[in-house]
Amino acid sequence: MRSPMQYEDPVCADIKGVDQLFYPETSVSSVLVGIYTEARRLCNACQHINECAEWGITYEMHGVWGGLSPKEREQIRRRTKTPLTAPPGWKDVT
Repeated sequence: MRSPMQYEDPVCADIKGVDQLFYPETSVSSVLVGIYTEARRLCNACQHINECAEWGITYEMHGVWGGLSPKEREQIRRRTKTPLTAPPGWKDVT
């Protein structure tokens, strides 16, 4: 699996304020719905959505990856019995 840093021309690379969109600093559900909707719109336009989602499911606890929220990725991990692991070369995922 490639690191997202290796993707060619990902849609999110050209977004101003990408951190606030893909890593929102709020836990207010009504605000998150709007943020996640916009992030998903961008992810759906990206050629890397599937491999980005796979990366997020496998390695990421926070943020939107491949159009999936942290909660959605956790549900997939539970359903598929996929453990959250540290990315290659990292010691800890927390």
